[in-house]
Amino acid sequence: MKNIIKLSSMLFFSVVLSFEIYSQNLLNGAECVSFDSLRNRYLISSFYGGALVSMDINGNQSYFKTGLGYCYSHTIRGNIIYVSTGKYVKGFNLTDTSLILNCYISSAHQLDGMTTDSAGFLYVADYHYQGSNDQIFKINLTTGSYSLFVPPGSGLTESPQALYYDKPNNRLIVVSYGDSTPILGISLADSGITVIRPSSVGNCDGIVKDIRGYFYVTCYSSSGFVYRYNSDFSGTPVPVASGLNGPANLGYNRGRDCLMVPLFFGNQIVFVELGSSGIKKISDVKPDNFKLYQNYPNPFNPVTKIKFDIPGTIKHKTLDVKLIVYDILGKEIETLINEHLNPGSYEAAFDGSNLTSGIYFYKLTIENYTQTKTMVLLK
Repeated sequence: MKNIIKLSSMLFFSVVLSFEIYSQNLLNGAECVSFDSLRNRYLISSFYGGALVSMDINGNQSYFKTGLGYCYSHTIRGNIIYVSTGKYVKGFNLTDTSLILNCYISSAHQLDGMTTDSAGFLYVADYHYQGSNDQIFKINLTTGSYSLFVPPGSGLTESPQALYYDKPNNRLIVVSYGDSTPILGISLADSGITVIRPSSVGNCDGIVKDIRGYFYVTCYSSSGFVYRYNSDFSGTPVPVASGLNGPANLGYNRGRDCLMVPLFFGNQIVFVELGSSGIKKISDVKPDNFKLYQNYPNPFNPVTKIKFDIPGTIKHKTLDVKLIVYDILGKEIETLINEHLNPGSYEAAFDGSNLTSGIYFYKLTIENYTQTKTMVLLK
């Protein structure tokens, strides 16, 4: 069992840090964490332990897979978890831990941060510590073959640590470990590199995006920060957590609306609760039709709830769902939902605390289905 110590902090909106203390701690260099939503568990890379560790919501730990050498980054796609270890990218079935992929890249040095796109490819950064030999490889998850996606000397920032798949812009976002290194965008169409932000907070080790469209980046410094960036990386990054002992490759739990931050030197996971906004599944009963309901209350001040249905008559188990709020001029205000969801009834909260009174629109898009409704913020 665990004890949870909750610390309030001076952050940009109501944030709570939960430090997990375990009766049995299998972590030795907590490097990366993901949430397996189907099994309601966390999977953690134990770097020095050479293992993937499974942790349930009560903090109980067990080994998911051992014998991995140095265990770096990982990512979950479908029912497979992919992990980087030395010159290998390995894939394991989440149900029975069987080996699905065993990709050896002979020219790699230290494979680290990774992500997958919607076309069935995995991208993994190869970290060379110093110089201009860093590179990114692309793996076909169907065939297991790989190719060099970004070669050395092509403008990649020194010491790339984490990759994020930015689907709307068909690119990778890359953060790196160097001091004040730029945040890069890499086109999936032609591997072209652009500078998204000329300088970052530095010593970056992870990047995720929340349901509102904000990006969060870990800063692996003596003070151990997590910073929030706007969706376009404009403005000044805002610290949302500090005093962390080696914040590494963080994850995001959409259902709980919180960051999961592995502490490399602390050998634990810190949960950063981001606020009341989020999505909640309110019924597993499969509706007959798509439907977007009128928000309630309406008018509202400052929080309202938006309900929608995904029918159970669809062929696919999950669908791409977007719920976006716009102002009266059509400018996007906030992305409430941008993820894959199963059939059922859902409810999302929208907080207009930082907005002025007026008419706003919310638009639901599920594959080819689109509906827009009006709501009124009255302060």
